[in-house]
Amino acid sequence: GTVTPIEVSNAFLAEFGKDGITHMKLQKLTYLFHGFWLQEHDDRALSVDPEVWQYGPVFGSLYQAFKRFRATPIFEPRTEIVDFANLQSLAIQNTLIWHGDLG
Repeated sequence: GTVTPIEVSNAFLAEFGKDGITHMKLQKLTYLFHGFWLQEHDDRALSVDPEVWQYGPVFGSLYQAFKRFRATPIFEPRTEIVDFANLQSLAIQNTLIWHGDLG
């Protein structure tokens, strides 16, 4: 089944939680997860597609959930962490391995 961008961002926050992660980095990692998944699978992982904004792709629900943080690192997940299917969990891990150092 599909998951929301916020659920995916929670997985990234769980990984970066002790050091914090910026809203912009959450957007980038969630977008890269989306692309990685579509490259490898015929179905969708995310419940929504990113929106086209002036400076790049944005998931509106992530923006609304985390905009108050601006550039301040975020340490806590927005909602409960969900238990992802094995393939989705692997895609999140691969996204972190390949792109986790984005600023």
